[in-house]
Amino acid sequence: LLYDVTHARGLFVAVGINQTVLTSPDGETWTRRTFPGGNGLTGVIHDGTRFVASGYRFSNANQKGLAALSEDGIRWTTVNVDAGTVQFWGVAHGAGRLVMVGDAGAIYTSTDGAAWSPTSSGVTSVLRSVVHADGLFVATGDAGRVLVSSDGVNWTNRSLPVTSNFTGVARHRGQWIVRAFTTVYASADGLSWSRVTAPTATNLATYRMRSVEGVLLALEGATCHLHGDLHNRCWC
Repeated sequence: LLYDVTHARGLFVAVGINQTVLTSPDGETWTRRTFPGGNGLTGVIHDGTRFVASGYRFSNANQKGLAALSEDGIRWTTVNVDAGTVQFWGVAHGAGRLVMVGDAGAIYTSTDGAAWSPTSSGVTSVLRSVVHADGLFVATGDAGRVLVSSDGVNWTNRSLPVTSNFTGVARHRGQWIVRAFTTVYASADGLSWSRVTAPTATNLATYRMRSVEGVLLALEGATCHLHGDLHNRCWC
């Protein structure tokens, strides 16, 4: 199972369970890279200097928090994050800092990727994804959780009146989009949200969403890619 993929400096980097790191120069030919055992990776970005991944250590039941750093996407260094049993499910970069989100409403921030500090989210639900775009962080999670922040430290709860678990979030065509199975919401500013009719959206979990050249892409389930165009309200 792959959780996330990013592209920077001429290289695609994908990460997933069982210490999976794959790289590709063209998106077609992939090479598996060596990564320390006993770890799962759930998110990956490039912060302008290095690749940064979020994850968890299944080899340590009492200290699970994990970040990983790489200058080239090939050789990785792990960072143990002192967060107890929290597993991290997503990572973003903006406003001069890195942000990871995870279990029990956990949000941790770092300016260098090596030292991480907790900040209050005000919620206890699992947070599964975080994205930074247009000067705003948006984090999403279980039970309709949607949190927004301009600096990654101070967060405002804009949760939606649904029980769905929002696992995907993206900035697309000037709007924020969050999705949980067939439930899709959109917002221009991250504060006021409206439900989007998406009759052809399938009832599968969306692990990540990306806006690429005007098309909204989502990764569903373990292997299926969903291609959606919010402008035309078409999901297939």
